Amino acid sequence: MYLRADVAGTSGSQGTATGCVTFTDNGSPIPGASGTCPYPLNSQGYTDTQAGLFTLGVGLHSIGATYSGDASFAAGSAATPAPLTITQAPTNISGDIPSTVQEDGGTFTVGAFVYSNVGLNPWTNQYTGQPPPSGTVTFLTGNTPFATLPVMGTVNAETEENYAVANSGSLPGSALPHGYNSITVAYSGDVNYAASTAPAGRLLVAYSTVTSVSAAPSSEPEETDFTVAAQVMPATSQATPVTGSVEWIVDNEVNGANSKLSANGQAQFSFGFANPGPHTFGALYSGDSNYLSSQGQTNVTVLAPDFTLTTAPANSGTIQIAAPGQASSPLTLSITAVNGYNGTIDFTAASCFISPAGSESSCSFNPPSITGAGNTQVTIQTTAPGSALLIQGKQPRPNWKPIAIGSAAALALAPLFLALTMKRRAWRLALAMAAAAALVATVTGCGAGSKDGLQANSGTPTNVTYTVTVTATATGGQPTHTVNFTFVVP
Repeated sequence: MYLRADVAGTSGSQGTATGCVTFTDNGSPIPGASGTCPYPLNSQGYTDTQAGLFTLGVGLHSIGATYSGDASFAAGSAATPAPLTITQAPTNISGDIPSTVQEDGGTFTVGAFVYSNVGLNPWTNQYTGQPPPSGTVTFLTGNTPFATLPVMGTVNAETEENYAVANSGSLPGSALPHGYNSITVAYSGDVNYAASTAPAGRLLVAYSTVTSVSAAPSSEPEETDFTVAAQVMPATSQATPVTGSVEWIVDNEVNGANSKLSANGQAQFSFGFANPGPHTFGALYSGDSNYLSSQGQTNVTVLAPDFTLTTAPANSGTIQIAAPGQASSPLTLSITAVNGYNGTIDFTAASCFISPAGSESSCSFNPPSITGAGNTQVTIQTTAPGSALLIQGKQPRPNWKPIAIGSAAALALAPLFLALTMKRRAWRLALAMAAAAALVATVTGCGAGSKDGLQANSGTPTNVTYTVTVTATATGGQPTHTVNFTFVVP
């Protein structure tokens, strides 16, 4: 509340009054800024209670004002006191309640906020010292109280706004009846503040539930739907069946699909993934008028397409190859598709690795490629001894001395054969022997000039057990698998 007194002369007095004014309440002075001059007049001849008055109690008041006078103006008082009735300040109250409460063993808390704009200075738009609300707040379900709490007044240090709060400790869920409760919060009021009531909202008291989620099987190939099941059960034994629906969550994101629960609280959902790896399925039960919501989750794995590589039969033993230079009997390699594999595998000579080194052997495949699943046959080809091998190095240089000696020997032997017989057959034999002698001399001369060039090959070694590793690689490089088998030339 704010008071103002204007002092003006009578009978045509000139000038502006100075001095002090004292306001009174029912005849008692209202304290001001100074004991001797509580409310001094300003240069315009009036004074007011700029800080406001907060000490007047509720009820009827008679407000008066007396002037002290100065050298030009006589002392005096207001001709008629101003009547004033103080009423309690209006309040607003709001409640803070949960939306659900677990009935079977659960607890909950409630709170309230009491506010009033009393004490607001309309000139400065600031709060100026009014004491905060006191009293109690009561929470009711319908018309039945279930909690009464004292309010604690607080003044905002920055704005000097006053308000009060009330908070409960833990209340048992059994304090409220089962089902939906319409909650009201009521403020009792105090000497300065009026009582107020407001709806706080609707609160469901229900039984808790447990939602479990499972997928069988928990591993599937790409693009294959998982069959996911949710089971919603009361957390404690209850006769009332669970109703409502579940919302499905895929990889922690709401999928948008909903499934209504069956009579036994079950729901199913199908979904497949394009990318391999771990994934999750979740089910969020919505709750109903008897049961609270709950959520469950399960993990699944999406398997990448793959294949297996085996020999047929699996335990084929060591392959026996009769002699160097011969080939093995074909060995069947089996490709089995896994998780929907449908890629292509190409077999080449590079697909085969034989150890230890020096086997002088190679692999061939028939057919050379397989798409999806199927069989190919691998054959080992060994090398016969005596085969000429070109050894890497410089080209051989002929040694002409041995060649000349061989040629001369051939020519010297020719008359001898001629002297023995003059028959045509002898001539042919003589010429053949001369050519042979010349050929031997030529080969000897070529070989003697260098260690490079053609050399004799000893062929695939005998009595050595070799390990063959066949690598099957899908188009694109993945996946890759190997299989091993052995062979020997006895």
